Amino acid sequence: GGVMAMTLPLARDLAPSGALRPRLSGAPQEHAQVAVPGVLEREPVERTLVEAEASEDSDALGAAYFVMGWAHGEVGKESAEPLWQRSLEAYRRSGNLVRQAGILANLGVACQWEGRWEEALAYYEQGRVQCVKLGDTVNAEVARINMAEILTDRGELAEAEEMLVASLPRFKALKYRYFVGAC
Repeated sequence: GGVMAMTLPLARDLAPSGALRPRLSGAPQEHAQVAVPGVLEREPVERTLVEAEASEDSDALGAAYFVMGWAHGEVGKESAEPLWQRSLEAYRRSGNLVRQAGILANLGVACQWEGRWEEALAYYEQGRVQCVKLGDTVNAEVARINMAEILTDRGELAEAEEMLVASLPRFKALKYRYFVGAC
């Protein structure tokens, strides 16, 4: 459940040990969807948080909590949601609206994983609205696909179809075959 297709802007470099290290140089963030080796190991995670907190860089702290939540969710741990809540709080402190929109969508995924559909729909909608405000129409449509998936699971097929049909032209125009297939 939940299309984890929002890009994963990572403000981190992987240290040789697999620990995540904040990149505070202000360099452009890279977008990736990759496995993060070592992220669930206690010592590297704690070190990452300590470094991010010590830097007083809310973006670095938001990224640390995001990556930890994502990795926990990938291996089925139930702690993704509280970590993403902390990430959202940090990004709100930093004023990073782009990451806030992404985290809202990811909170929708966490709730969807747990079958909490109403909460998932609310988070997806918040993320979708934020994406539209930012001009990120692609991720706004991805949030809509996620909402349609829940509606389909609940048997609300007409409303789900309406959402998917509305998203289809954008993905066709952009030649995003994966999302055309999802629609």
